[in-house]
Amino acid sequence: MAKFHIAKDGQTKPCTATVKACPLGEANHFGSLEEAVAHAMEAERTHMLTMPAALRRFFFDDDEQGSIFDEERALVSFAAEELSTEKYRAFRKDADWHIAEIGLTTLASRSFTVEDWVDSLERETLAQRLPITLRALEEEAITAADLREVFA
Repeated sequence: MAKFHIAKDGQTKPCTATVKACPLGEANHFGSLEEAVAHAMEAERTHMLTMPAALRRFFFDDDEQGSIFDEERALVSFAAEELSTEKYRAFRKDADWHIAEIGLTTLASRSFTVEDWVDSLERETLAQRLPITLRALEEEAITAADLREVFA
């Protein structure tokens, strides 16, 4: 009988491990696709509760893909709040814009870990461009990551 698991990207997929144990662990496996999807949906609801509150407003539901984070919309909002109009326009055209988008997505991710984040280019970019916003989001994201660790 095929087993299904929830991959690190949050997608439900058939497990292909046959020789060795699956690296995702036995607890993350389900007997049917329906069970895996139901578990993934519950995990998404729980994740929304532990996500930084400042980022929750940038999620929207998509019937086919579930909850999706609109990092560009979040970044536009944060940049508009923190940067002057002239600096904002320059930032919007800058290559750092995309890196900052990835940074916000990382902070919102259920797999966010402080260790991977601290020395990342994304964090460095946000620290240079949006330091006040970053500080507030990090405090929430680190608390949320700690909560996920406790309830995992």
